[in-house]
Amino acid sequence: MNKQEIDPIEQNIRKLTSNQPNGFYIPVDYFDQLHTDLMTKTTGLEKSAEEVFSVPADYFETLPSQINESVIQQALKIKFPFFSKPKYLIPIGLTMALIVTTCYFSFRNKNIPSDTSNVTVEDIRNCGYLLDLDEQVIMDVLVKQSPSTNQSADIEQYLLDNHIDISQLSSEL
Repeated sequence: MNKQEIDPIEQNIRKLTSNQPNGFYIPVDYFDQLHTDLMTKTTGLEKSAEEVFSVPADYFETLPSQINESVIQQALKIKFPFFSKPKYLIPIGLTMALIVTTCYFSFRNKNIPSDTSNVTVEDIRNCGYLLDLDEQVIMDVLVKQSPSTNQSADIEQYLLDNHIDISQLSSEL
């Protein structure tokens, strides 16, 4: 800005603030007229304390039942917030369907028929899976398949009498 534009602005500001030391203008007799102005504006507002603080008839007798009704209505609204909104119904339904389907296919009994009539001892020896089996698993299967008669009790007694441990047997196998 050049100096010619600043001078008229400064002159206007000086004119407006010349008779005010802080830049604020207070009209003449403002505080003298303030009391009367307030009184004229508030004359219609004068009411007795009984009119201002009056309550309807039976207000305090019906208040508890009104509060209980509003609490019950609020509790019913909050109970199922996700199911009451349509935008949540589809994702919740799809999630539930996925969970049910997963449980169905994961926990159902799978009966796969196997044909063991054609398996020979040579097939088992040549199979690569035999080397991957744990000895404990083989022993557990043999124990389950062996008949539980007095013969197994005799074998156990023989092993105990001769102080033969199962680790000795497995190391020799």
